[in-house]
Amino acid sequence: MRAFVAVRQYLLSSEVQSKEIEDLRNRIQELEMQGEKTLRIIRNLGEETLGSINDLSEDIRNGIDNIYIVLTELADKKSSKKLFIQ
Repeated sequence: MRAFVAVRQYLLSSEVQSKEIEDLRNRIQELEMQGEKTLRIIRNLGEETLGSINDLSEDIRNGIDNIYIVLTELADKKSSKKLFIQ
């Protein structure tokens, strides 16, 4: 009789453990899926950020180019005025 009770208790406790293990597996799978989604979001944000930085960098380069062009034109005008004055 004691053996029967011991086996019964073991089976009941192992069922509980099996259920707990299954619950833990499900939770781990959910966390893995959430992690994958989070990484995808981070990757997308990173790509968008790099794109924005590149656009801004290109705009700044264009602005600097325009400044150099204007300075060159001013220098040319100034040097042509000196030639006429002499």
